[in-house]
Amino acid sequence: MGEEATGGIWTPGDNNLSRRGFLGAAAGVALGATSLTTILEACAQGGPSAPAKGKGGTLVYGMELEGTPPLDPHVALAQGGAAFRVNFPMYEGLFGYDLHRGDIEPPVIPLLAESWTRSTDGKTWEWKLRDGVTFHDGTPWNADAAIFNFRRIYDKTFAYYYPAANGYAALFFAGPVQLEKVDNLRFRTILQRAEPLDEELIFTLMVSPRAVMEKGNDRMSLEPVGTGPFMFKELVPNQKVTVVPNPNYWGTKPLLDQLVFRPIPDANQRVTALRTGEVNMTIVLPPDSLQSLRNDGFQVLLKQFPHSWIQHLNCRSGPTVDKRVRQAINYAMDTKSLANNILKGSATPEVQVATQGSPYFDSSIQPYDFNPTKAKKLLADAGYPKGFDTEWWVPTNGSGEMLPVPMTEFLQSNLRESGINVTIKTFEWGAYLNEFFKGVPANVGSMQQSWGLWGSTWWGILFGKVGWPPNGIGNVGYYDNPQVDALYEQALGADLQQRINLSKQIQRIVVDDAAWGFCVHDLAPKALSPKVHGFVNAHSWFWAFDNVWVG
Repeated sequence: MGEEATGGIWTPGDNNLSRRGFLGAAAGVALGATSLTTILEACAQGGPSAPAKGKGGTLVYGMELEGTPPLDPHVALAQGGAAFRVNFPMYEGLFGYDLHRGDIEPPVIPLLAESWTRSTDGKTWEWKLRDGVTFHDGTPWNADAAIFNFRRIYDKTFAYYYPAANGYAALFFAGPVQLEKVDNLRFRTILQRAEPLDEELIFTLMVSPRAVMEKGNDRMSLEPVGTGPFMFKELVPNQKVTVVPNPNYWGTKPLLDQLVFRPIPDANQRVTALRTGEVNMTIVLPPDSLQSLRNDGFQVLLKQFPHSWIQHLNCRSGPTVDKRVRQAINYAMDTKSLANNILKGSATPEVQVATQGSPYFDSSIQPYDFNPTKAKKLLADAGYPKGFDTEWWVPTNGSGEMLPVPMTEFLQSNLRESGINVTIKTFEWGAYLNEFFKGVPANVGSMQQSWGLWGSTWWGILFGKVGWPPNGIGNVGYYDNPQVDALYEQALGADLQQRINLSKQIQRIVVDDAAWGFCVHDLAPKALSPKVHGFVNAHSWFWAFDNVWVG
């Protein structure tokens, strides 16, 4: 494909948009990593034969949210991966994850685009779209619909531009972009610089142009219309969202009669709801409940996936400006005990940013072991022989947050051994996000967060200046290393293997710099009724429901 494009080009004006609006979600692109050597639990198997399409009963999923999330995917993901899961069955992007694989990190597969090519300079991408696809309201999927969606997100002059949608999308791909229609089933995205759109558009999901034009942008959060295998049936605000199979879906049609999402923010109440049959699947379980659920015949599934529960140390003010202090904090934390005793084996110690089995995992990196003696020496070398006092902020709950307060209290006791006296300040999740997006305050030593890392673009979002608030939200501790920024810029225009190699270089730097307090990787405990069949426990924040049935 040539990189020159002619005719029908839309060029936005001032659209060098900020990266913001997403927290706790899995991000970027899975790159087809080799199988993990240890799979703690196999996916649910067995049971009766699969029923006919749309005859597979009702799956009620107890989610960890306070209420029902927005049903516009671009708005929902700003609230984290848990909110996005509700949207995921109803929408699709140009490509997506193969969530029917449970053995490897899900590879990317074509969805609404059958194929795509990139020019040699990495700036022009041509997308060949899948023919015969319609949105749930009958609107045809074609190049016009694709361009409408891009303009809705990026073109401030467009009549249907939606700032809330831009807030999410700009985190992954900030723009600007030119759009060119080639024919009914082909269009081009033309960039000002080379970028890996095969990662950055992974969660740019397509909504119905007709629905937006007839109902307005805000109604999409209440009356969603996508192309996915499930379609919207009912929203009872803060009580449930119900979706049913899309009878006109272009791919494999779901087995379930319907899928219901119920918000149950308290983990113990989710377990009770599972036991009483109010729900037949739930996640983010109290560690103490796992064995008793197994004993009583429930399916309890664990799986390593890209998820880091970490401390964003303040790299701009206070004692943690000093690399030696940040290293001391990492040596002072007993992450093995945190994973095995506090979390009862539902997590593993975080030895580096990437999880084992990821293409970004680097076996040459030496982890921070629990060594209070070494921590004290580093503190003394940094001018704090008697330690220091600091305040850490943490949410009481939230997307991917596991047990944030008990976990932080355990780390608090660890740090006290080395002379670091931590005062903990807690926030409800929504209030916490409002503070988190502003960045770590000057008088605060750390803000806790949960991240899913997938794809090379995230190394800049989390560790580069591009992630600094207020224009970014990933690097809230203001970690600053010019070498990281240079490697990140180089990676954006590179091919896949080069991006992986450059990202590994970034990882070696940030681990040595102790840019974070590296804590644990979540194993994503899930519990399902024994009546639930066909569920594939993917190495992912997300999973497919089309192959699941209840019976």
